[in-house]
Amino acid sequence: VICPTHGLLPFEPETPQWFAWLAKQDSFRFVGKAGHFTAHHWWRVPTGAWRAHRHLRNHSYNLRLAPTQELTMALLEQAAAALQAHLQ
Repeated sequence: VICPTHGLLPFEPETPQWFAWLAKQDSFRFVGKAGHFTAHHWWRVPTGAWRAHRHLRNHSYNLRLAPTQELTMALLEQAAAALQAHLQ
């Protein structure tokens, strides 16, 4: 995990430290094997779900992700692939 202000963070994804860090964030950028997007914490949902956002070819695409405690690398990779599919 790389933070733009703190650099390389001393924990791995899907650990208690990962979920605690996510709970404090309003947004983050995900760069995976299948694509990339910006994730925003959506506070309108009582549990605080996350949404993926990517702007492609003058169109904005949004995808609902999951609450913080369910935000795994597999889910993030799947979302990146789904948003990347809009390029094809």
